[in-house]
Amino acid sequence: MQTNDYYKILQVHYQAEQEIIESAYKRLARKYHPDVDLNHDNGDRMQLINEAYAVLSDPSKRNEYNLIWESRNIRPAMETVNNHREYTDTPKRSDMRFLSAKALLEEYFQNITINNYSRCYELISELDKKNISKADFINWQTAVSRVYTMKEYKCDIYGVYRDKMIYGQMVDDVLEFSVNTIEYNIVMDMLQKDSFNKLIILENGRWKVFIGYEKLEPIINKFNDLKGLLNAKSVINELMENHSKIDNTTGLINQRGLLESIEREIFRFDRYGNQFSLILCEIEFVKLMNSQEEKEIINHTIAAVGDLLINNLRKLDLVGRWDSKRLMLLLPETGLMPAIKVTNKIQRLLKDNCNLLGARPYKLIMNFGVTEYYSSIEETLDRIYNQLI
Repeated sequence: MQTNDYYKILQVHYQAEQEIIESAYKRLARKYHPDVDLNHDNGDRMQLINEAYAVLSDPSKRNEYNLIWESRNIRPAMETVNNHREYTDTPKRSDMRFLSAKALLEEYFQNITINNYSRCYELISELDKKNISKADFINWQTAVSRVYTMKEYKCDIYGVYRDKMIYGQMVDDVLEFSVNTIEYNIVMDMLQKDSFNKLIILENGRWKVFIGYEKLEPIINKFNDLKGLLNAKSVINELMENHSKIDNTTGLINQRGLLESIEREIFRFDRYGNQFSLILCEIEFVKLMNSQEEKEIINHTIAAVGDLLINNLRKLDLVGRWDSKRLMLLLPETGLMPAIKVTNKIQRLLKDNCNLLGARPYKLIMNFGVTEYYSSIEETLDRIYNQLI
């Protein structure tokens, strides 16, 4: 089985688009080609670079390679301290294991959607059932359903582990899935996006959903005690703030999520020298009538501009809400001059979509700061803020 990490060899993100892979290959080829550099070791390095490019530039070969790469590399940093081994199954066998576990998790959420909580309880692990009775589980889900109604969910494989300690018991096979949901908040009368991870463990030859709660009573009480709109908003926002990286109002990634992504890019910069840039978009209005109206219009505009940018930039780029009036764009594998071109593209997009506020008679003004990362996040943010002054 192939052991080389082709993404590390080409020094690119594993979600990098083909144009970035091709650019990285050309840059490394110019640096390490034997005709350019006579260093003997660089001949071997160039062979690895060619091998990596041959796989990552071919969509079918890359998809097959990603099955192996993801099973080895995609997992939270906190998991690396545990003693576990990655799967060494063939891609075809691993894929079938992932599919059966994914089908179970999707069945769990499907039954959540139709309020079939008894069936959901049958799908959870025996480890959970030692702490959670069926009655408590049903009470919990019933309490949650008074506030949230599941509308959409999407599950994707995130991590693969072996010999993982859970509740003091060694579990041989554990799969971790990222879950993205859209739920209707009944109390606040709005749709909300959320993202979290869920474990699936193998018990007696069958996959089971691991809940991970030892006591449900405090959570049940919290939902049952929701009285009145203001109290509901306070409790739900607290829950979302503690467990989510999504901005409640707009559905965009929030500052916490942005900072975590920026930290990952800084790690790649420090280790491989991979450049990245940031763009800060500040929104101002003319003719706002009062503070409440201003808040509503800003939230509406932040969401509309964010969706516009997400739909018109690369999949690799990240768009999020930085604060009440600002959006932040994270552009991996991007230097200053290309980032400036992206800023110009955004200005053209906003000009072509000047009806973001609908029929409301308000003038939208966007101020931009753009910078490439060089040394520290503090210094980078200082540079970008100074451009807005």
